[in-house]
Amino acid sequence: MEVPEASIIAASTHNVKRPVSDWLRTLIYFGFSYLDVECIRSPDEKGGIADNRISLEEAKIIEDAVEKGLVNVVSVEAGGLFVDTSQLARRYGEMVKRMFKLARRMKAKIVSFTPASMTGKVSWEGLIESCKSICREAELQGLTVAFENGEVGSRKIVQSVEDIRRLLDDVDQDNLGLCLDISAAATYDFNVAKIIKSILDTVRIIHVNDITADLAFKNLPIGVGDLDYESIALVLSSIKTPIVLELYSGYGPVELYLCKRKLEQLLSKAAKIKRDTRLKSSS
Repeated sequence: MEVPEASIIAASTHNVKRPVSDWLRTLIYFGFSYLDVECIRSPDEKGGIADNRISLEEAKIIEDAVEKGLVNVVSVEAGGLFVDTSQLARRYGEMVKRMFKLARRMKAKIVSFTPASMTGKVSWEGLIESCKSICREAELQGLTVAFENGEVGSRKIVQSVEDIRRLLDDVDQDNLGLCLDISAAATYDFNVAKIIKSILDTVRIIHVNDITADLAFKNLPIGVGDLDYESIALVLSSIKTPIVLELYSGYGPVELYLCKRKLEQLLSKAAKIKRDTRLKSSS
């Protein structure tokens, strides 16, 4: 199977299982060499077995694996950037910045965050200023930052193509881009391949998952939902953007492996279609 050479497909700690050392060992056995790390639980927070936020001690296990060359961390997710007020935006902006040190230790190049509101009231000015401050600090650290889109009707702020363009234009920082969540994008327009094409220049990392046509079930493995992944793969096969498999947290390493395998098959098929098309056009 010929998968495009530039394809980086990462598992996510969104699907972490305990103990983390065994989970990571299983992923590596299944052929994963890239990882996305979600927000870290603070030392004073108690986490249950189903908590997909890893602790500082668990993060150290991943750091050690990075140092040994067993895995590469492509991105760190810093969680929500709540901007109900300017004060709240500044507070959560500082929380995003704290993840930069972790990203550096894990040798990740991208830190993502999700603009959101607790009350439905949004300070757009607070969001812009907070994003600018985050970008300035990220530039000093040599990092790219990416904001994640959200589902239509959710408390996440950036939901449409227009929202994406507006935020990028207003912040106007070269190291800011989009973390595209495919299931979330489908709630805006189920033709996700069309969306990706229209914002391709803004995308820095992609969260891949599937969703049913009635939007009732999201973050499914590819093929379990109703998205046209053959069309999506045709777009993804031509870009070097890292791809993260972000599935419902109940799924484990086997489902991640099967999803990765399915995506690799789709990307291989897309690459062949493009190659055959070029050969026909040149003959």
